[in-house]
Amino acid sequence: MTEPITMQGRILKKEAKERYTLGVVYEPDTVDSQGEFAKAADIEKACWEFNKLIQNKTVTMKRAMQMYETVVKAIKDGKDISLDVTDIAQEIEKGDGLGLMHEAWDPGFGDIVENYITRAELEIETPDGIQKVKKGSWMQGIIWSEGCFAKVESGELTGLSMGGRAQKIQVKEVS
Repeated sequence: MTEPITMQGRILKKEAKERYTLGVVYEPDTVDSQGEFAKAADIEKACWEFNKLIQNKTVTMKRAMQMYETVVKAIKDGKDISLDVTDIAQEIEKGDGLGLMHEAWDPGFGDIVENYITRAELEIETPDGIQKVKKGSWMQGIIWSEGCFAKVESGELTGLSMGGRAQKIQVKEVS
């Protein structure tokens, strides 16, 4: 078996029949696997930006949709068109990191069916007992592809990750 893939968040609930998991993407004021943490307001902002991204409301996606509409219109009108997609191709190649392990979007990993910020502390019943989730945590529910869910079941895939980019600020350790 390969080394387990551990990320910042944790999978709390699994429903094998549906290949569904519910997990914490990021929890406020909790040190992650890179030794970093984020405040609730920053996590909320990241979650909202992610929601816009998966709704095709980012600049890249808007331009891609405009390009698609131009192509469809030209085909309907029987016109020849020439498109220079160099800039958008480079942006897409960089990827938004929405796929498995922050690769470019790969719908083959499954479908995100829930994506939200907790508005109160939660207690979720898991096979390992009650797990507390802090107010302001980013939660995500996923229905995985068969292949990816097999990785969840085997313990190879154990968590979720916010990914993204941030400006790091050095803080003093407090006791």
